[in-house]
Amino acid sequence: MAECNVVFFPEGKTVKVNKGQTLLEAAQAAGIYVHSICAGDGICGKCKVIVREGSVSTVPTSLLTREEIQRSYVLACQTTVNSDVEIEVPPESRLEEVQILTETERKKRLVGLFGEAEEVESQEKLEKKLKFSVSPLARKVYLELPEPSLDDSLSDLQRIYRELKRKENFPVMQTGLANIRKISSILRASGWKVTVTLGRRNGTL
Repeated sequence: MAECNVVFFPEGKTVKVNKGQTLLEAAQAAGIYVHSICAGDGICGKCKVIVREGSVSTVPTSLLTREEIQRSYVLACQTTVNSDVEIEVPPESRLEEVQILTETERKKRLVGLFGEAEEVESQEKLEKKLKFSVSPLARKVYLELPEPSLDDSLSDLQRIYRELKRKENFPVMQTGLANIRKISSILRASGWKVTVTLGRRNGTL
């Protein structure tokens, strides 16, 4: 099968993938983070990238505006590589640095939420107002999988499930058909090192 070079900007990182693989698969193989809440099912519209050069095939979608299409935006999970291409990952699709607030900045924001500090009866009451329950909708888990052998012949999907269970006692896990079809090529292209995104469903992760 023909191979194509995919260059991702702004990192300038190049990865070689098989013709017909998606840009999202290429990004994962290159270690480039691209937002994809739906894990490649083409329904969240978060994995927007810009095709700078090269030939790709993409699926029509209502998740892109006319202006974005004119600017060569595509959904990475719904776009396959036909030739060597250059791809730009825009800021809205990249993993931005998380801002960490200092204690002083935190207090300033508290005043903005609840009024001047003098109007708050005590620091204890203030802290009680700020005890929000954080429950992320998704989390990422890095895995280094052992390669299949005669003594370890699990399927690729079950191999991932097993490694996840070794890290933590996750509840029942389900994987969409679109992802199952991609797993084998992604694992082999990445040397059996992958980052798995786990999404919450019905209150469990």
